[in-house]
Amino acid sequence: MTIQIQSRVTVIRKFARDHQRKKKKTLPTLPTLPALPPLPIPPSPAKAYGHNSKSQDLISSGNSKARTSEFELKVLKGIEQMRLQMQHNTTMLQLLLKKVDLPAFQDEDEDQSCLPNMPITSLEQFDEVNEAIKNDDIRNRIIRKLGTIGGDNIKQSVRRVMASILKNDVAKKMNWLGRGGKKAFSISLLKDVLLLTVRKNRCCRDATNKDIEDAAKDWLRYSCDRDGGRKDRKQKKAAEEEQESS
Repeated sequence: MTIQIQSRVTVIRKFARDHQRKKKKTLPTLPTLPALPPLPIPPSPAKAYGHNSKSQDLISSGNSKARTSEFELKVLKGIEQMRLQMQHNTTMLQLLLKKVDLPAFQDEDEDQSCLPNMPITSLEQFDEVNEAIKNDDIRNRIIRKLGTIGGDNIKQSVRRVMASILKNDVAKKMNWLGRGGKKAFSISLLKDVLLLTVRKNRCCRDATNKDIEDAAKDWLRYSCDRDGGRKDRKQKKAAEEEQESS
């Protein structure tokens, strides 16, 4: 009995030792796996749909031509709009010039029989003309008639208009303020006609009253020197000096 127990104990111990040995055994080492290959690069949309580089160039060229054509079309439209605007501006400018210049030119069909004769040849006629131009219609017709005379500047325009209003013989009997027993031009209605007429000239539209009046004063002042007056005075003075010396 004792021997059987011992043999069982021996078997149990052996089994325990074998079991512990099995626990100490390690699993076999697994081989190292090779690295995964890199993922392939996805194809471009053009290649995906079977387009090559040549077809891409054609498409790009077509788009460029389309964009160029669109730009050229916009430029042409802009030029056409500018041309139409210039035509419109030119038409408007011509209409404005006609409205501005119309009073400065005499109507060929306008009746001139009611207008006084000018240039004035006497002081009596000077008074008659001043009385006549109290009528607005007559005054405006005279201004339109005199407005065709023109001139390159204020002084020239004033001289030409004054010469059309007064004969030089009458101008010799007048001055601006009426000093020295002469007739005054500044208080006459013809002075207003002079101012309005000179300003009808494009070159004189910005002329002030003083500019026109100063030129008219000079024209009246030197009336005695015109028509050979200065030469006659020199000859007369030379003759007097010769008589005195003899």
